[in-house]
Amino acid sequence: MIRKAVKTVCPDISKKEPTEDSCHSIRVWAGVYLDEEGMSPDFIKKRLRWLNESYRVYLRDTYNINELQNAALKESANHVVKVIELIHTSGSDQSFEKHAPELGEYDHGY
Repeated sequence: MIRKAVKTVCPDISKKEPTEDSCHSIRVWAGVYLDEEGMSPDFIKKRLRWLNESYRVYLRDTYNINELQNAALKESANHVVKVIELIHTSGSDQSFEKHAPELGEYDHGY
């Protein structure tokens, strides 16, 4: 039924293209977009007929989730960059030990 609808809307589509999308992939796509629009997990489960929490697996790599992750890790990532730059500019790991207190966050620079 979905392939017939695609062919009706896009009559010039190749024979192979409609076979690349399954009902499952359309459900996944819809679940991701509903989540990004702020719909509740119960809403997503009921509307797309997910019986358990397995739909959450598909929400792992969306733009919004990546942005939240990047924001949460920003401070720690900046510390790592400082350490790498310090080691790179000094040419030795010993300089890291010397400057560890000013880098903060980690006990003894580790």
